[in-house]
Amino acid sequence: MRLYQLLRRQRSFLPLKKVRYIILVLLWIQLVGIGLISLSVQQSKEARDMITENFVAPLLDHFEKTNFKANSSFDKQRPFKLVDDASTKWKFFNFNLNNWEEDQALQLKETFSDPYFIRLDNGKQCFRPGTDLSVLTNATFFSELSPFGSSKPKCPCLKGYFGKDCGIPEAAWFGHFKDHPKARSALRPRSRPRRIIHGVPVNHEFDFLEARIRSLSEVVDVFVIQESNFTTFGAFKEVAFLHKLQQGWLREFQEKVIYSYLPYFREKGRESGWYADAFIRMYLSKKALPMIKGKRDDDLFLLLDADELPNPEILLFLKLYDGYTEPIKFGLRWNVFGFYWLKSEDPSFLDRLWPNMRAKSERLLVLTVICTLGMMKEVFKDNAMLLRRNVYEEPELAARQKKYAQSSHGVREWTAGTVGHYAGFHCSWCYSPEGIRTKLLSAQKHDSPRWGDYPEKTNVTYIAGLIRSGAWFDGTKTFISVPENKTDEHYAPKYILDHSDTFHNLLERPKSE
Repeated sequence: MRLYQLLRRQRSFLPLKKVRYIILVLLWIQLVGIGLISLSVQQSKEARDMITENFVAPLLDHFEKTNFKANSSFDKQRPFKLVDDASTKWKFFNFNLNNWEEDQALQLKETFSDPYFIRLDNGKQCFRPGTDLSVLTNATFFSELSPFGSSKPKCPCLKGYFGKDCGIPEAAWFGHFKDHPKARSALRPRSRPRRIIHGVPVNHEFDFLEARIRSLSEVVDVFVIQESNFTTFGAFKEVAFLHKLQQGWLREFQEKVIYSYLPYFREKGRESGWYADAFIRMYLSKKALPMIKGKRDDDLFLLLDADELPNPEILLFLKLYDGYTEPIKFGLRWNVFGFYWLKSEDPSFLDRLWPNMRAKSERLLVLTVICTLGMMKEVFKDNAMLLRRNVYEEPELAARQKKYAQSSHGVREWTAGTVGHYAGFHCSWCYSPEGIRTKLLSAQKHDSPRWGDYPEKTNVTYIAGLIRSGAWFDGTKTFISVPENKTDEHYAPKYILDHSDTFHNLLERPKSE
């Protein structure tokens, strides 16, 4: 009303028709804003209801009792061919899928942190991988830093490492510790490293899994690979990862691998993609964790999808230090189709009105991915999907979280990784055109729109055009073009950069035809 009165006073300056027009425009903007807010609230409520029903509800006793029983006509199991070569000795040679739970008990090994640290003459300790050792061997180092005879030199940090002992990698530093001195001062090196158990569900991501295992083998103690003979849509498929493992693929790392087999597709997954997604991850942790012996509550459980690759530096930091809180989020660089396209922030209302008014900004993917086995057990009840969705403050879990926090456990989430200082990479849809077609057809019912339901969208020639142009299946072009730079450590994971011949299709944008 005040706005209307103000405009009425300006009649000598504005014609009445223009006053009415301005008022109508303002009212229209208000109505649109109210509508968007209402839609957001409704969607938020629907999402929360979905989370409670599909991610938190599995904690209920009546669900757990029937949780892993096959209950439909889709409970199929096809025989598979074994390698017939008595001279082979890798773990999965002659692996019996029918007894996969009984035949894979794995004992965690104890190690010590000493090799990761170097002690100076004055007793100060430096983190070896983050310290410039060439400076330490320089005879003038101590005299330059101690001009008055005091023997208190600082650890000389390499690029990308911070902290008094050079032990904080850039993802943790810029994501959290730089701006939280109290949290930084609480960090202490451990005498014995935590062990990391890394779960990853797979479908057809062979190159990514090999890159993961080869790049993380020195920091991850157990890889849990979960494969099903059904897609998340419910279609039957072969257990191709197992077949490759049986043929000797990654044989030098197989002793660190647990193969988790999901031999059925639950009927409810056809009705709810949320449920299908939740069940896969819950099944992984509930089945695999009991198979691992010698676990401690302060060991770590890491859950990532097959197209999410963490940097080994952040995992080593989490293994070797005490004092940080949990659960922990990773900020991942979000690429699409290849490392030459970046996901951009969703356009704002003004961006839609004036599309070229400002440059696109990079969107960071932030996921809750890691916590201790103690938190997994006491708060999330060994349900990995509850970690993924980070729902420890939900009513069904709040009491568990409070009790766990009272037992001298720091429960406060924090993020490792920010734009320019990533904890890893999420390379979404980073496959060949044929691989993208497989992903389209395997997608769960929850995906909306489910592009695999449109035959023209699954044409490999059409998909190849999307990869070249950076367009999406709906015709929009929202991705940010990234100049190819194989020497930039933030362009792609180090392992992929070091093996550019294998991953050239992800590092080099296809040329226009």
